[in-house]
Amino acid sequence: MEDFRPASEGLYTLLTSSNFPQADFSQTQLVGFSQGAALAYTMLLLDGKRIASIAALAGFLPDGASAFVRGESLAGKPVFIAHGSEDDQVPVHRAARRSSSFKMPALVSPIVKMKWVTN
Repeated sequence: MEDFRPASEGLYTLLTSSNFPQADFSQTQLVGFSQGAALAYTMLLLDGKRIASIAALAGFLPDGASAFVRGESLAGKPVFIAHGSEDDQVPVHRAARRSSSFKMPALVSPIVKMKWVTN
C-alpha cells in the first residue's frame, strides 16, 4: 500500500472545495481501472470516512492492504469488483484472492468476470 500512498495523498489534495467550489466531497465514490483500482482500494482503506464506495475494474488489492482493513471504517461501504476472465496482466485468481482479504462478506460484491475487462 505504501507505493500508492503518495498518489492517494495527491488526489486528496486535489479534491477539495477550494479547487472545486461546487463539489461535495463528503461522499466521494471512486472508480479505478487496473492500478487506478489499487489506488481506489488504498484510498478506501487509508481514509474510509471520506470514501462512500468504490468500483474496481481489472485491479488488485495492493500488497500490505490487509493490515489496514478495519471494520469500523469500512462498514457499509459497497465495493464492486469486475475482472477479465482472460486478463494476463492481473490474473482473475489474484483479484479474487485479494478481494477475500476484506473478510467482510457484506462489503464486497462477488467478482463479476467478463471476457472484455482486461488490462
